[in-house]
Amino acid sequence: MTMKNFPTAFWKRFQDFKEAPAIYTVDDDGSRKTLSFWEWTRRIQRLAMGLLDKGIKPETRLGLVAPNGRDWLDLAVAAWLVGSCLVPLVPGRDRKETLRCLGRTGCGWIAVADDRARANLRGDGDALPDHIKWIVFDGDANAKGVFSLENLEEKGRELIRRGHTRKLAERIYELKPEAPTLIFFDPEPGEDAQGAFFSGAKVARQLEAIAAQAGWPDDQDVTVASLLSFGWFSSFQFTLAALYAGHSVALAPTLRSMSDD
Repeated sequence: MTMKNFPTAFWKRFQDFKEAPAIYTVDDDGSRKTLSFWEWTRRIQRLAMGLLDKGIKPETRLGLVAPNGRDWLDLAVAAWLVGSCLVPLVPGRDRKETLRCLGRTGCGWIAVADDRARANLRGDGDALPDHIKWIVFDGDANAKGVFSLENLEEKGRELIRRGHTRKLAERIYELKPEAPTLIFFDPEPGEDAQGAFFSGAKVARQLEAIAAQAGWPDDQDVTVASLLSFGWFSSFQFTLAALYAGHSVALAPTLRSMSDD
């Protein structure tokens, strides 16, 4: 497959689908929401602009040690858009296991559920260097080097309103197809954790292969149910493959909630 780079490839695909439904979700109050590809990618763009404003660099390793959900998915795609390399890890695992994976991949940014999760992962002493930057999904960012998802999105919205989207376009264009894009560990990595490395070009080929093997028809609308076990690479790949192919994804935290809705 010939392409400029992976962010260019998936961003162009998402723009091609525009009005087609991308994400189905159910809020805590039971109300259902449908987001088109256009609406979904607007938030991704805002988050990407916020990440750029905070100084994230190409090929930065972003450790995603956060709960599954739409926020997880949106941040992951936004980070890819600015050239980051994702390191998805299952939250709540043994702290030493998690730190070993983060350390071996050189994660300079880490995303967690909230400030309590950040404190638990940092622990006491000097387990993590001070230059680490953090993203918290919930709560206020009230410490140096800590950014909330809400603040990132709001900053991105402000920059877009002021017409600063060229900076994002320039970043996307300069990225290399062989740049590191994804590092997967076993969901239960153990003491001798070994990560599998994938470039952007390899990830794109994977997503196309999964879509082809799934037999999703190109001329029909397909909705894929995803239970959001993104720490397990098969679920993450399957979810992204459906979106990459222009199909819809219904997100639910459990099989019971998926069945109920």
